[in-house]
Amino acid sequence: MQFSSAVIMAIAAIAPSVFATPVAAPEAAVVENPMGAENPLAKRSFMDTCYNCHWKDDNRLTWTLECDCDNKAGQRPTTSINLNNCLANANGIMVWRRNGGAGGSCDPIDLGYSRGSLTFQAKCRPSPYAGTINLSERIHNQNGVLACDV
Repeated sequence: MQFSSAVIMAIAAIAPSVFATPVAAPEAAVVENPMGAENPLAKRSFMDTCYNCHWKDDNRLTWTLECDCDNKAGQRPTTSINLNNCLANANGIMVWRRNGGAGGSCDPIDLGYSRGSLTFQAKCRPSPYAGTINLSERIHNQNGVLACDV
């Protein structure tokens, strides 16, 4: 296959502008921290900044998790969260759901620690088996107050 000298000259003329044109790198996305850039208590697992966590078995309607959690003022107040506001029973399986009310049809069994995470075990009807959910996935310390991200 032969090319005419005119075609070769045209390709040579545009090649530097086509192939040598630098492409700008895409700008990195900036994510704002709603609690402030300098905040060491940014949204993350509560297990990083909360201590002495325990189950407070008030009754079935208030599944209370209680911890001592760091706040921005350098204090460690005791805080609690009603897990019924975060968990639901989906046909025998515990799932994350706002105002799920899992305590109405699940029986709490235990809290457990595993590889830096806190898990919660309960038996939810109609399942004959106990299920476990990792609380560290969606429970957070928001400036000394436990909150769930659902």
